[in-house]
Amino acid sequence: MFDDLNGKVVVVTGGVTGIGGAASLAFAAAGAKVFAQYLGGGPELAAIEKAGIATLKLDLTEQGAPEGLMEAAVARFGRIDVLVNNAGSLVGRVAVTDLTDDFIDRVFDLNCRQLMHCCRIAARLMKAQGAGNIINVTSIAARQGSSP
Repeated sequence: MFDDLNGKVVVVTGGVTGIGGAASLAFAAAGAKVFAQYLGGGPELAAIEKAGIATLKLDLTEQGAPEGLMEAAVARFGRIDVLVNNAGSLVGRVAVTDLTDDFIDRVFDLNCRQLMHCCRIAARLMKAQGAGNIINVTSIAARQGSSP
């Protein structure tokens, strides 16, 4: 069913727990070489690594981290065929009237800025190699908001 994934290189941000962990395992089961970024691994990390998935603990909101992730994946596997932007978080539930600049910056850095950096870097690599796919994952919070 997924023969076209054999040998493809897939980078999954937030790729150890939840939806990202499930995606990493599914891509690996379909024959892809998977490189999973994570920040807080939890007990799922052992299962991911047992499946032969390469992992990198990295905070994507830090300066240069998206570049470091893509460079590490290319160093390990030689290319990137698929990027799954899955990393993100609700950060917290705050009423709009109580938002601080620091909170807004954290939400934006985690859910938008790092994603756009990863997209830009991967798109440049994919353009140079002549092909690639980028998948951006959101949550129900994208449609319903995060405030009470």
